[in-house]
Amino acid sequence: MIYPKELLQKAKLRINDKDIGKLLRLARQRHYDDLLTGHERGLWYDEVSANKTVNFIENLKHTKGIWAGTNITLEEWQKEDIIKPIFGWKKKNDDPLSMERYPYVRRFNVAYNEVARKNGKSTLASGVGLYLAFGDREQGAEVYAVATKKDQAKIVWNDAERMKNKCGLKGLVKTAYSTMTMDKLNSVFKPLGRDSDTEDGLNVHGGIVDEYHGHPDSGMFDVLRSGMGSRIQPLIMIITTAGFSRVSPCYDEREYAIKILTGVLQNDNYFVFIAALDEKDDPFDPKNWKKANPNLGVSLNYKDFEAMSQEARGKTTAYNNFLVKRLNVWTTAKEQWISYEKWDASATAPQITLEDMKGRSCYAGLDLSSTTDLSALVFIFPKEGGAFDVYCKFFMPEDTLADRKNQDKVPYPEWVRDSLIIATPGNVIDYDYIESEIIKISEIADIKELAFDRYNATQTTNNLAKHGINALPFGQGTAQMNAPTKLIETLILGKKLHHGANKVLNWMCSNVEIKSDSGGQIKISKNDARSIYRVDGMVSLAMALGAYLADTKEETSSPYESGEIRFI
Repeated sequence: MIYPKELLQKAKLRINDKDIGKLLRLARQRHYDDLLTGHERGLWYDEVSANKTVNFIENLKHTKGIWAGTNITLEEWQKEDIIKPIFGWKKKNDDPLSMERYPYVRRFNVAYNEVARKNGKSTLASGVGLYLAFGDREQGAEVYAVATKKDQAKIVWNDAERMKNKCGLKGLVKTAYSTMTMDKLNSVFKPLGRDSDTEDGLNVHGGIVDEYHGHPDSGMFDVLRSGMGSRIQPLIMIITTAGFSRVSPCYDEREYAIKILTGVLQNDNYFVFIAALDEKDDPFDPKNWKKANPNLGVSLNYKDFEAMSQEARGKTTAYNNFLVKRLNVWTTAKEQWISYEKWDASATAPQITLEDMKGRSCYAGLDLSSTTDLSALVFIFPKEGGAFDVYCKFFMPEDTLADRKNQDKVPYPEWVRDSLIIATPGNVIDYDYIESEIIKISEIADIKELAFDRYNATQTTNNLAKHGINALPFGQGTAQMNAPTKLIETLILGKKLHHGANKVLNWMCSNVEIKSDSGGQIKISKNDARSIYRVDGMVSLAMALGAYLADTKEETSSPYESGEIRFI
């Protein structure tokens, strides 16, 4: 696909805007990269459709404040970073029932939109809701503004209803019983909360999830998601600011969105816009404020911001609110243990092959899951100069892949296709497949030690012993995990852990949270044992390095032996 030169130049220039944060920069880079290569995945950017949605929204009028009664004028960031990408990107329609009539449909069906307060989220979302209901030419469109309570859901809906009454839609769209309807299209737009009369049987074309950070669970989002099945180009837009708790569906959604921006995961149907401060940014430096407030100087003024900043310096409560609501900082969010950039820099080359292993010594870590979950097997091959090649294999029951993909929002079937995960037949893991993988490698390379978590591993390790493979139990507490966990940090900093950018291990590394004990010793963990964000491969990697350290009795000095938690 060849786009106008001006379009490509503009997209490229916007990546280097000095007033934006890292996450928005990544979103702009994603857009530009897709303009260059998206056609290879069946994607196409339609500027006409993009401008059509912009024009629809700009024909609506403001209903509050000093601009009430005047036409909405979208700022460049609202047009170029949100509306035009969401409504301009198309993909090939693979639905056999509709593909002949609609060969291309909208690419994105979920949009995550996170920005600080007073930057026009609700106004923009109200316009999007009206467009989906009455401007998208979708027959029988059902569009919902949702929240945990119907009164909260009506905030966006009421704004949209007032907009409707002040433009050309007034004579076409009726309102009764908190429902807007258009007879010509047989379409509806209504608010929906958990306390509404019904949540089931929806046929969702569009949904606005308001202030998702305040939702105690994903229930209302799930209602919309489950109702999208019969639509060919539905869209759910999540709008939110940061929150005070990362134990929330919104924070889970945010982490998933960031994995897409950083390339850890790929999901061509998921749009991400996050305007926020970067790590280590000074919240009191005015030059950083625009990163989280792209409308600063338009709907927000600097004098008010300076006043809030001064108050935040003197009051703990004001400080936390300033960070969360005005600078879009999740105050209790964990820092990432190893940054994507440093982890990627250590990849050096694709994962080694069986051919590369011939005659080499290695150490292994094995983390066997419960019978229905994911198991991880990681080998490390020492190299000259203190570096290691890493080889990974992961295992899941074949019959659970689809359900796990939907639950974890991770492309397990694609990873099976790419031979990164071995799908064992049935709905439980067949440990024989894991044994055979270990035995296969033992016939090629010299496995010095295999470290394993005692949980679920007794029979497997007994079987391996019959093949001459020396397996030793490895404790999962900080006492044994401390040294290999710190060694991972040292190796990554020195670009000596050559993991080959294995996609599954990349994802697991991004999920790691470091836990420390009272003595300052650390281990790899995750925030909640029930979390969908798995770290099994990183635990196996640490066990393999632990086996190496135990076998070689090597004194591995590190500048990080103080025991403090580090984020690299």
